[in-house]
This record gives sequence, C-alpha cells and structure tokens, in this order.
Amino acid sequence: MHYTHDDIMDRATDLGDRYRETVLVLEDGDTAESALSTKWCFGGPGTVRYLIHPSGWQVAPDDTISKRNY
Repeated sequence: MHYTHDDIMDRATDLGDRYRETVLVLEDGDTAESALSTKWCFGGPGTVRYLIHPSGWQVAPDDTISKRNY
C-alpha cells in the first residue's frame, strides 16, 4: 500500500496546541510520502512518525525504513 499526504493527514491524532501526529507502521512493500521531498518516499518495513504543525512537519523514520525514489 502507498500512503499519500491525504492519508497521513486523515490518520492524524490531535495532540493540542495545533499539533497533530500520525504514526504509520509500514509492512514490507508498503510506501509512504516522505513530506520532505517529492522525488522519493519511505519504504517499509518499519514505523514512520509524523509530527504535524502549521509551521512545519517533523518526520522520524525507524532505522529499518528505506528511502525509495519515485
């Protein structure tokens, strides 16, 4: 499965103070938008944590997550 920007936003949990968080658990073969570049995405297996705020996003992938070119 590929998780798009909209999928990440739809799964976000409100943390308060305008912060939201999405944690995606990617299986082998799954991919997710990086939110850092339009040229590559994250690939599973592993977990990617997105901390979302109007001023910007913080993205924290596990060490097992790979970077895959589109």
